[in-house]
Amino acid sequence: MSNPIHSCYCSLTIMLLVAGCGSQGREVVDVKGRITVNGSPVEGLQVYFRQPDGPQAIGVTDADGTYELLLPGEISGVPPGACAVAIVGRDPKLSAEGLDELNAAAKESESTASVSLAKLPVIPSKYNDRTELVANVSKTNCEFNFDLVVTKRGKR
Repeated sequence: MSNPIHSCYCSLTIMLLVAGCGSQGREVVDVKGRITVNGSPVEGLQVYFRQPDGPQAIGVTDADGTYELLLPGEISGVPPGACAVAIVGRDPKLSAEGLDELNAAAKESESTASVSLAKLPVIPSKYNDRTELVANVSKTNCEFNFDLVVTKRGKR
């Protein structure tokens, strides 16, 4: 026979374990925003919010340039605090020939992923691996819009 107290204790333990998973017991704030490049929205940019003592949240811009952030485990949001923000587009090391090969492969497989990659701008390092962007996330400060200024090489 089942002991009702034991069953209740087990159920409570499981609920507490599940509630603590993912956000590691920390408060999480839903974060969203819009990214534009030279005033225009760009689809497919990767957005990262990084905290020194917490997990990294990731989002991807849609056709309007809007994004929402997710933590590992598909948890929506970011713990409150200062975050370094990194925005990543096309890899600057991807040559024109490499893009042509990706586009040819995409046409053969009828995939749009490579065509989208070719349209992504190269985002300067001051917005990603050497980011100057910071977001101070709180319950009352949870929407972050960034307009990136990107110049094409050779033009000033």
